[in-house]
Amino acid sequence: MRIVVFVLLLLGRVGDLWAQSSVSQSSLAFSRGHAGKVAYTELGKTREGVPVYVLTLGTGNADDKPAVCVVAGTRQDYAYTASLALELAKSWVQDEALLSRYTLYIIPEASPDELSRKAGTHQSRNTTPFDEDLDARTDEDPADDLNGDGRITYMRYADPAGPWAEHPADPRILVPWQQVLETGTVPVIRYQLLPEGRDNDGDGRYNEDGVGGTAFEQNWPWNYQWFAPGSGSHPVSEPETRAVADFLFARKNIYAVLVLGPHSNLTEAWKETLGDPKLPQSKLGAADFKTYQLLAQQFGKRTGIPHVAAEERPGFLHWVHFHYGRWALGSPGWRPAYPARNDGLTNTLRSPEYQYVQWRDSLHLPVPFDPWKPFKVGKLPAAEVEIGGLRVMELWAPPADTLPAVAGRHKEYLRWVAGMFPTLDVKPELTQLDKDLWQLTLKVSNIGALPTHTEWGANHPYTQAVVCELETGNTLVAGLRLTKLPVLAPGAQHTLKFVLKGTAPVSYKVHSPHTGAQMLTLPLK
Repeated sequence: MRIVVFVLLLLGRVGDLWAQSSVSQSSLAFSRGHAGKVAYTELGKTREGVPVYVLTLGTGNADDKPAVCVVAGTRQDYAYTASLALELAKSWVQDEALLSRYTLYIIPEASPDELSRKAGTHQSRNTTPFDEDLDARTDEDPADDLNGDGRITYMRYADPAGPWAEHPADPRILVPWQQVLETGTVPVIRYQLLPEGRDNDGDGRYNEDGVGGTAFEQNWPWNYQWFAPGSGSHPVSEPETRAVADFLFARKNIYAVLVLGPHSNLTEAWKETLGDPKLPQSKLGAADFKTYQLLAQQFGKRTGIPHVAAEERPGFLHWVHFHYGRWALGSPGWRPAYPARNDGLTNTLRSPEYQYVQWRDSLHLPVPFDPWKPFKVGKLPAAEVEIGGLRVMELWAPPADTLPAVAGRHKEYLRWVAGMFPTLDVKPELTQLDKDLWQLTLKVSNIGALPTHTEWGANHPYTQAVVCELETGNTLVAGLRLTKLPVLAPGAQHTLKFVLKGTAPVSYKVHSPHTGAQMLTLPLK
């Protein structure tokens, strides 16, 4: 019963889509209850007219302080991350020290149209029409709720050549039949498996061109897959992806982005090469790789979230690093810690789905599973078809009462990240070379525990590097009035030298949106 309550907490149903979620309504009420600390800003609207919004947490001028942005609600099977993000905001707002020193931006529902799709459609996409089967028609063969239970689950039917079989330790789960064969057990029945629905367009295929759409996670330029289902007509084609991108580019003070979703690089650190190694933008570089290892190591220690393998398909998180040029932190938001089991199963059969179902059983929590029941379906080549199976879009939803504690652990991790932010130390030296001729030396050091920006972003036009600005009424004989510094690793130092002729005071400002500013005016005497 607890999962059902949690799902209804997130969404209020209206037809095939849903009304503005209670998370959005609660976010607005939360911001009004913390005026001066929290601001609710609408970034745009989806094609369905649903707002995409951001919560800004901080006191004073929030856009002028080093910041982290949290993005959640990017996919339907991670809908719980929207509530988790709001709980994170509630935890953060209680910490006056964090509010005064840093800014936290939170986008709880980055893709609200995806979150609002009818539960169990097996695909997380918005409602933008798309010709998935390339037959010059759009959305003509969607999945259908054949048994009228309000959900789209699965159809299975027996087939001697079918690729699926029941899990030998839990028949609720279907696995590739070869995996069962590897255990020395011959599957009694093999199955074909399809999403629930009819062959609406009569082409012999079932549910191959559903309603919509574009998936938020697939609509980003990094390693974009043209014409692939879910990619959209072109990168950043959707109002919600454009709204999020515009917001991020407009906030120069954002140092890192935490994405609560499927592409985790905190439970399993990124490798040095991501995606196609032939692509120039696929290698992290040694310095960035080392930093991501540190960030992942500390995440495990501070949150207790166990190892979760990251999805290989590229998504928003990859774009954050390679195109936006910021530190990209990915967390699934929540996973249970499974106890060790001596069940004799191979690692492939001890899949995440199997372990999760067993975990829920051990706590006497309901499992999102519909028992298989016979149903007559059109022209399928089987005497009997069964409808049921795991409700995949609800599978990973945590018990609602665990969210505050999980949010608190993410807050403590972000507190640690903020405490590691790069910090500038500038030591000036002024030497008289001749009458009215001076040499100014500035030794700029990063005394923080993280680099000033990513190695990959060093030549990125949107990366906010440390800049030195010199102001003087004197003649600048050597040196530049504006100098962009390279990446400063923790403990690294960069030396700037200037030669000036004159007697007027000279001022310098060494700064970046991530580090704050170091300023001083020196008299030439």
